[in-house]
Amino acid sequence: MFAQLWPGLVVEENSLARVISDLRKALGESANCIVTVARRGYRLDADVRKLSRGTAPAGTGCKALAVLPFSAIGGTEDDKRLSFGMADALITRLSRIKEIAVRPTTSITRYLDATQSPGELGRELRADVVLCGSVRRSAAQVRVTVQLIDVATEAALWADKFDEIGRAHV
Repeated sequence: MFAQLWPGLVVEENSLARVISDLRKALGESANCIVTVARRGYRLDADVRKLSRGTAPAGTGCKALAVLPFSAIGGTEDDKRLSFGMADALITRLSRIKEIAVRPTTSITRYLDATQSPGELGRELRADVVLCGSVRRSAAQVRVTVQLIDVATEAALWADKFDEIGRAHV
């Protein structure tokens, strides 16, 4: 799967562990809702609507999530494939969370070159929140920026950037 989604890049499982660590730090006291399942991965063990009350505007419970295609800064075909592959991989992972309806990859492919705001796209997709981002590759460095946007208010609920330097790990 890694070879298909990220051709030519070395992608390691420890990247996911680092992101989970960052999520736990961001959640603070609620971090125990991310459970490590030995030899399987991670499980969200919480009511997402309750979690969102502490960090999002009132009434922003997440029932439906859309992961938009990431934009490729640089614009090469390889960058576009990498960007779409990241969104597809996130959709696959997030779809395992029973409490959230995640829009499938097939519903977001038409937005590869969309110019509308994340809120507009989220309304079209009938999502409560959208995850959008960008990927920039330069020599041996990859930077991924990600934002979680509330569709109703178009406010950023969370944002972060992830840099990898060296052998172009993601």
